[in-house]
Amino acid sequence: MTPAIKLQYVSNEKGEVTAVQIPIEAWRSIEQKLESAEQQDWQGMSVEEIAAVEAGLRDVEQGRTVTNDSLLQRSRELRKKRA
Repeated sequence: MTPAIKLQYVSNEKGEVTAVQIPIEAWRSIEQKLESAEQQDWQGMSVEEIAAVEAGLRDVEQGRTVTNDSLLQRSRELRKKRA
C-alpha cells in the first residue's frame, strides 16, 4: 500500500483554496508517470501525424484558430456570394 501524500493547501484572503502543494518527491513520481503516459499516447502514430498535431497545437497557442461557428458562418457567406 502506498503511503498517503501529505498535502498543504494555499488559500487567498477570502479563505478560498487556490492551490495545493505536494512534496517534491511525490511530484517527481507523478511527473514520471505523466511522461510515460504521454509517450504511450504517441505510439502508433506516423511522423506526419505527430507533426500535424504539433502544428495544430502551435496554431492554438499563437491564436491562429477560429471557432467552428465562425468557420461555418464564413462558409455560408461564401456560398451566398457564389449563388
